[in-house]
Amino acid sequence: MTAQAPLDRLAPEDFYRQLDHVRDDWDADEWRIARKLTKLRRLYEQLPLRYWDRAQPLLGVLVRARIANGQPWQAALLQLRAVVSEWDRARPPLLDCEICGVPLRGHPALANHYEIVHPLEAVPAVPSG
Repeated sequence: MTAQAPLDRLAPEDFYRQLDHVRDDWDADEWRIARKLTKLRRLYEQLPLRYWDRAQPLLGVLVRARIANGQPWQAALLQLRAVVSEWDRARPPLLDCEICGVPLRGHPALANHYEIVHPLEAVPAVPSG
């Protein structure tokens, strides 16, 4: 089992970097590209289920293209990039705590932060849902 980062710590750049590594090293030896594809799969597994369900067959295309020479694989990389972009657009915005400046993703997380970290201070009203 791999360690999973909370979704608010994942950034699209994490995915784009791994996709670029796969693209750039596509002609590398099997061990190297297999490690990169495994790392990419583990990264996509951390996405919410609806995005993982869309990414899973595309990752399979990459594996099959690696096994059978001449199979198209660049389109799968572009579609995986589109999945990440859609996930990023659907995420709540980053909001800063007005007291300590910590960035948090979404109003519920910010409300919890105020309640737990700053319970005795006058905090601004934050929507909880």
